[in-house]
Order: sequence, then structure tokens, then C-alpha cells
Amino acid sequence: MDDSSSKDFILVQSEVEKLGYQRESTGNSCTFWKKGMSKIEGLVFQWDPSENNLFVNSDSNETLKKNELYYFSLPLLKAHLFFKTTFKKKESKLFIFEPSRKIYKIQRRREIRIPIKTGYKAYIEFDHPLKSERVKVTLIDLSLGGASFEVSKNEILLDVNQILNHVKIEFDGMNICTNATIRHISPLKDNQKVGIQWDSLKKEDSLALSHWVTTGSQRQFEDSFS
Repeated sequence: MDDSSSKDFILVQSEVEKLGYQRESTGNSCTFWKKGMSKIEGLVFQWDPSENNLFVNSDSNETLKKNELYYFSLPLLKAHLFFKTTFKKKESKLFIFEPSRKIYKIQRRREIRIPIKTGYKAYIEFDHPLKSERVKVTLIDLSLGGASFEVSKNEILLDVNQILNHVKIEFDGMNICTNATIRHISPLKDNQKVGIQWDSLKKEDSLALSHWVTTGSQRQFEDSFS
């Protein structure tokens, strides 16, 4: 999918908005990578469309090939930018790229939901609202703001705005423990999908989840715009 954005990635169409992001990016951290390689961290040294160059400062010793395609992830104050572009050359610690003509953004990074990858099994646990037992069901996706899970319609009766106590998720190195509020319930073929919002997260849980969501959004961009 190259010429249209997914529901999470919005194409920046205004040249004025694009220029503002380019100016704001100077001095900000960024991540760039290509398929099959480790991600490289750097700082945007200069992004000047008039110079037709994007300069990124990085200590990486990775050898990049001229004209190869790379994906970029660039978090800013009010938007997280994603784009793909080609490598031109390296001068000392400066990696020089062609400036991308198409820039995509995620405005509400807190709301982007990263699905659990196919083949992975992840579960969410919480106290049964009516019984002295724990409920363990399949996790569908995660976000900085909450999560979604699948549950049998006959297994447990849940309602919107209901509080779930002692919610626990152990997955991919994370160990999240908190309470949550049910925000929506939607029917599936045989079960129902329940969306919850975290009441609060410990700092370490928030940081771990933030890293997981960022990595997941980078993977989503690569998969969507390859």
C-alpha cells in the first residue's frame, strides 16, 4: 500500500504543515531501518527541502548502500512521523538521505492499537466481577491507553463503564498490573470484543508499553507501505 494510508497513518498533504514538521524535526531523535536489518538510532541534524537533503547524525558503523530504501520513524511533540526514502551517502557521522515527498503521521499516538502478531499467544487476566476467581482470556491488541480482548458471551457478563480490578498482562517482556474500565463491547462471530481503558499505569509499565507500541507502529508502517 503505497499511495494511500492505513487508518492509523495519515498522509500530510499541506505543504505548510509539512514544512513545519521539517523545521521542528531538527535536533529530534529518529529511527531508520530497511527490511531485514537492525534499526539505527540517530538525531536529525538538518532537514532542508531547499537543499534536497535529509541529514541524520548517528554513531552507527552500519554500511548503507546508495539508493537503497529506508523507513523512518520520527516522534515530534504533537505527531509521530513516518516516511520512506533512499540513502545518498555518508560524510563522517552524517547519513544523508533524499527528503521524502510523502510523509505520514500518527496524531493520537496514545490511541493507536497494535495487534498481537499472528502466531503469538497473549492473555489478559482480571478478577471476575461476581465470583472469587480470576478470568484469563485472549488479548487482541494493546495501546498506551488500553487494550482489547476476546471473551465468550456465555463465559462472563460484562457491561460498558464496568471496572475490572487487578488487570494483569504478561507478554513480550512486559508485566502490566493495573485496574481498567470497559469502554466498549462489540460482537464477534461467536464471542465478543471488549475494549478497556487503563485507570493508571506505573511509570515503568508506561515506559515499557510505550516502547512496545513504538516498535509495533514501526512494524505496521513497514508492512503497510512496503
